Formats: sequence, structure tokens, C-alpha cells
Amino acid sequence: MFSPRLIAPALLAAILSQPATIGRTVLATVLDERGRATVDVDADDFVVREAGQPREVLTARVADYPVAVLLDVSDAAAADLPALKAAASRFIERIGDRPIALATIGAHPRLAADFDTPRAAVLERLGALQPDPGAPLPIEALVQAARAIVSAGAPFSSMVVVSAAPAGASPAATSALAEIVASGAIVHVIERQARAGVRALDDLQTLTQQTHGQFTAVYTPASYPIALDHLADRLSTEMLVEYLTASRQPVAADAVTVGVKRPGARVVGLGVR
Repeated sequence: MFSPRLIAPALLAAILSQPATIGRTVLATVLDERGRATVDVDADDFVVREAGQPREVLTARVADYPVAVLLDVSDAAAADLPALKAAASRFIERIGDRPIALATIGAHPRLAADFDTPRAAVLERLGALQPDPGAPLPIEALVQAARAIVSAGAPFSSMVVVSAAPAGASPAATSALAEIVASGAIVHVIERQARAGVRALDDLQTLTQQTHGQFTAVYTPASYPIALDHLADRLSTEMLVEYLTASRQPVAADAVTVGVKRPGARVVGLGVR
């Protein structure tokens, strides 16, 4: 029969004096000596420092965080909708096994599939999307996606917005933009524009800047799959690196440095949670 033994006071004091550790996660991309993204690395290859101090790396894996895909089904997208749906379906199939939500941008934005929806059902609902006539409400659609992301509770997430027309800028959207940013999601936007050239900053472009996402302007329906393929390449080569730290305080991204023990290789940090 097991009998617990008393811990010596000196040993107990030593145990209690040890700082408690917590886990943090870095989102990063590893580039090889030729500048190409690679996922052929594991936890032992990474070196993490926080505030100049080395940290123990626990795990490293290809990123599998949730992604919300927001597709324009408004009047502006009517002619482009078949191309949009085909490009979005290919994108979803290429970004690996991860939770996917689907939302529409139209006169009546809605969450067509949440993060618990099986992949096959998400693709089925994507194929069944119909035009939603009227002026699109992109920021309202992003707010719905942001709330679903917060409910999912993942340390990292992203929204991929495919819009058939510029969103414009609205001073009234300030609080909504703040809610989207507060969700912690990285916002990537592919936006069709009438022609190349300098134009005013719109709400979607502002979100990509504030969340460190990627903004891509396209000019023909044929460019949607190309832009989404490039984004899929980026997402499918990101890595999540978990490490231990003694600090429970939030840490700025620039206080954490990540390296890799591969000759000529380097790491691009994309955020820390």
C-alpha cells in the first residue's frame, strides 16, 4: 500500500521558489538557403529567445489554425461568382487539415458554415452559394467571422476575404474594425479593382495592415485562383513553434526571436501568443 512521504522543508522551499512556466506559441515561416519556404524542420532545429533569454522549445508543427473564408456574393460579384467559388474551393482543399468556416459578403452577410462543420460539408455549402443582391456589407461579415474565431479560442487564426469590388472606407466602421482586430485574426484580402493605380485606403486594406495580413489587388476573374494559390502556399508552409517561458505577462512580438539550426536558413516571425 502506498504511503506518501513528507517532503523535507528545504526541498519544499526549493520547489516553491521555482518560477512557474507557461507555454507560448510563435507563428513563423522557415526559409531555406535559397529563400524557399520549408516545413522540413522539427522542434530540435529551432532556437527561441525571449527578451534575450533562451527558452526551451517543446514542439514544432505545420500550422493548423482555423481559417474563415469570406466570399463576395453581392451584385458586384454576380458575373464573377462561378470563378470565385471554384477558386475558393481549390484554396480550401490546399491549406491542409484545419477548421474552416465559410461566410458570405452580401446585402445579408451570414455564416454559412462554422468551424465545427466537416470539410466536405463546407465545400458543399460553398458550391451551393447563391447571389445576395444589394449593396455588400463586408465589415459586418468580418464581424460575424471574428465572433466565431473568438468562440473557437485558438491562439492563431486568419480570415481570407475575397471581394469583387473595393470595400470603401467608412468612419462609422471604427468600432467594428476594432472588434475584428481584437479577435487576433490575421486578415488577408484579395480585392478586385477596376484598374491599376493609386487609390484611397479602404477598410479591408486597413485591416490587413493592422493585423499583419496580405492585401492583393486583382483585375480579372482569372486572377482569383492565382492570388488564392499564392496565399495557400503561404499558409501551408507556416509553422507553430511552442516554447516555455517563466513570464505570465503578454510579450511583444519583437521581444521574441526565433532561429533555426540549418546552414543558410532563416526564420520569419509572424506573431507570438
